[in-house]
Amino acid sequence: MTTLTDKQINEIRKDIAIFIRWKMNSETEVEDLTQDTLVRVITNLNAYDDSKNFRTWYISIANNLIIDHYRKNKERMKEFSVADFVNENGTEKIQIADASANIDRSNDNADLHRQIRSAIKDLKYEYRRVIILWFIQNMSVNEIAEYCEMPLNSVLSMIRRGKMLLQGKLQGQLA
Repeated sequence: MTTLTDKQINEIRKDIAIFIRWKMNSETEVEDLTQDTLVRVITNLNAYDDSKNFRTWYISIANNLIIDHYRKNKERMKEFSVADFVNENGTEKIQIADASANIDRSNDNADLHRQIRSAIKDLKYEYRRVIILWFIQNMSVNEIAEYCEMPLNSVLSMIRRGKMLLQGKLQGQLA
């Protein structure tokens, strides 16, 4: 792969921004790190190993830039809160790239999204990570396994267990 089309760059930009939003405190940081990631992807395109998944490669670059950002600022990786994604009136601040992206954002749906995000936030890190990659980032199981450097069966088990944990957390909340 030697060049990217404008369409590919825009798709990559959206994908990277969605990933970074889950880990950053402000929209300014999201924009800056998205741009920095794109610059790295484009300038290092010749270093990309075609035997690896391209999406996993650029998401790894984004993740490494996030880690570097927090190391420079001596901050710890943030645990996201509902306030990061929901305005005071209950509407979502951002759209996510999942099946719910086209749902009407009424107060009832905003309530549902808050409950789901809160339940995801309460999961242990290893489950939260695969759930976000699977449901929010729409990564395949193979991409998650490669990205997390885990065996495929472990990823499948963690997704299944994460879904069960989410279901248990949401069972009483969603009526």
